[in-house]
Amino acid sequence: MKQNLTKKIILIFASTLLFVFAALTTVIQVSNSTILDRYIVQNIYSTQSNIDVTLTGVFDECVYLQSRILGSDNISKLNLIADPAASREEKVQAFEQVLNDVGVGERYFVNVACEINDEYFFLNGENSIDAELLRSASSNRNQLILGNCSELSPTLAIGVRDVSTSFDGVFFYYMNSETIGELISVFEDGYSFVMREDGYLIAHFDPAYIGKSAVYSDVYNLKKVPSYTIKKVDGKRSIVVIKGFDKLNLRYGFGLYIVTVLDYATFYREIISSNLILLGVALAMFVILILLGIWQTKRVSAPIVRLNDDIGEMIENGTATPHVKHDEIDQLGVQYDMLMDRIFALIAQNNEDMEKQRKLELDALQMQINPHFLYNTLDIISWIAKMKKQPELETLVLNLAGFYRLSLHKGDKFITVEDEINIVKHYLQIEKISHPGRVTAFFEVEEGIKGEKVLKLILQPMVENVTKYAFPETGGNLYVRAFSEGDDIVFEVEDDGVGFEVADDILLPKEDGLHGYGVYNVHKRIQLEYGEDHGVSIFSEPKKGTLCRIRVKKLPEDGAGDAE
Repeated sequence: MKQNLTKKIILIFASTLLFVFAALTTVIQVSNSTILDRYIVQNIYSTQSNIDVTLTGVFDECVYLQSRILGSDNISKLNLIADPAASREEKVQAFEQVLNDVGVGERYFVNVACEINDEYFFLNGENSIDAELLRSASSNRNQLILGNCSELSPTLAIGVRDVSTSFDGVFFYYMNSETIGELISVFEDGYSFVMREDGYLIAHFDPAYIGKSAVYSDVYNLKKVPSYTIKKVDGKRSIVVIKGFDKLNLRYGFGLYIVTVLDYATFYREIISSNLILLGVALAMFVILILLGIWQTKRVSAPIVRLNDDIGEMIENGTATPHVKHDEIDQLGVQYDMLMDRIFALIAQNNEDMEKQRKLELDALQMQINPHFLYNTLDIISWIAKMKKQPELETLVLNLAGFYRLSLHKGDKFITVEDEINIVKHYLQIEKISHPGRVTAFFEVEEGIKGEKVLKLILQPMVENVTKYAFPETGGNLYVRAFSEGDDIVFEVEDDGVGFEVADDILLPKEDGLHGYGVYNVHKRIQLEYGEDHGVSIFSEPKKGTLCRIRVKKLPEDGAGDAE
């Protein structure tokens, strides 16, 4: 016993301690990771926002350049470029002079082109012209349009229709991809790239990727932006941060995103090291506490083992008083035995009292059944015997006999559903002789429950209320139903009589009317037998009739014996 108890306490202590350390270590690691994640995300988002501002300035330079080109000093040159009568050489010379005068920054633009009257002019050699970009710029005048990349250069276009000149064409600006690549390459342990919503790469630090589509389709997910995820990129665990160009997109209507891919190990190296240190410290503390726990467990279990040995010696030797040391554990054992003896005695006494109370309540409720029905029926028999002495007397006597034979049922508390229905039928036959034509009864009984046992005399008092109060002036219809519902049997007594307002205390005992002891008797007997969730429910409205629903529990196969 000593070894088993000590081992159990040590096992419980070690398991609890291990759980606490594991939970604490996990919480600390998650907290560190969460704090570091937030710090990393905020810094990356901040850097991406700075890139957004920088690239917006680059695109603004294109608009500024366009404004300088359309300046008043260049009106004559622009008119010459638009003049169909001018020679190609004159137009080229005028175009180059305009651009040289306004100053095209080579840091931002590698080439500038112009289309007017189906003629194309280039500043630094010919570049391909995106037909879709041309159509879009022609349809959206004075708006900066972003097209595909030409010779690795992102292309911008602005459609121009100048009222001060005869110029009506489109300018193309081929941006310097190296400059944009430098502007977005601000992370030492990773890289960024710029892409459209369709996955087309506008800018990348590696020129081989510019102008490609869906190169990183397994990396980015634009359904939730901004986003921060950790996934493998090119076989390496990486941090992937995606953010839209808020300022640039808002100003020019572009759908551009910046995707930053960073080396996971570089950013999480410190937290990984701190987690390893934390794990080592936790392991050392765990070993120390286990050793302390073993020592303390032996101290705690020793008195319990001693008490167990003393009790075992008492049982084996038959001595009245065990030989134990008088410490707290010994006293606890004695007091516990005394307490349990007292508790069991009180439980037994309480159960006995409750059973007596239950039987008394059932007997009292059974005695409350109104005997006036028997007396009234006997008066009717006497009257008919005196006046007619023929078939009515035979019918009355037979039904009265059947009624009491079934209701008394040799003192049994339970009868079948079929017998309970037959009691009602005998009662209605007697009532028909007393008040012919008042009540027309209809019965609907589920075939499968006719043999089920139920508490007797729970249906007839409800039918009696209908015959007494539902039809004070004219006759009416009475519907008696019996059916199963789950583990319950439900009786319904419904009439199309005068109805009434259902009071809150409808099921409490009263001396008069429908609220008398009959309904209360049935309801209380059912609850005492089956529980608080069974009993009588009454639903009625004035001039709309009354429905009385009685719910009881199905009894087991051996019937009333189990219920009692």
